[in-house]
Amino acid sequence: MRVQSKRRMFVAARRKRKEEFLDWYLTSEDLVFSINLSGNSSYTFLEVVILGSLPGNRKLAKPLRIHIRWDGEPLDGEWLVSEPLFSMHSAAPTLAEAMIGFRRIFNGYLDGLSEHEDRPMAQHLHNQLAYLREMIEETTS
Repeated sequence: MRVQSKRRMFVAARRKRKEEFLDWYLTSEDLVFSINLSGNSSYTFLEVVILGSLPGNRKLAKPLRIHIRWDGEPLDGEWLVSEPLFSMHSAAPTLAEAMIGFRRIFNGYLDGLSEHEDRPMAQHLHNQLAYLREMIEETTS
């Protein structure tokens, strides 16, 4: 049995995560406009722009810029998918699960804030609700 160095294990885990992302990208029904590797050595993320469907007969009305990053050790961590403007995010062990969770959560924020619209809310929540209404539209099906 061959023992791998920590560096080799780290590189192999990073390669696997990149392959997992590319597999998701190639099999996704969404249109990905751009993928940019950004950040510094302590916080590196992929910036992705997505379009597509959301749960509950809804879809994104405009391209949505999200950040995708791996959080944790090379062999022990989770994928984080976040919307940088209002910090709506999802985390899961696989990228596919994190993307599904993000779509559900992003859509759920619209429902949750709409239900409380008639009650007093902080200004940033009113801004977030307006943003979500601009980004999400109902589909006819």
